[in-house]
Amino acid sequence: MRPEGRPTTRRPDQSDCGHLVSVSHDAISQIKRGQRMPTIRELCALSLIYGRYFQSLYAEVL
Repeated sequence: MRPEGRPTTRRPDQSDCGHLVSVSHDAISQIKRGQRMPTIRELCALSLIYGRYFQSLYAEVL
């Protein structure tokens, strides 16, 4: 149960992410499927969108 007056939140879909990162939703899909690596700019934007540390998104590479 959520407190009164608190907005519900949803995770952005690939189109929303693409818009926020200034890339196509296909580019977001390729990143998500591991077909291409995100640029540093894209990675920073995605970390802000999802509220995660840069390192946690790149943990497998570091």
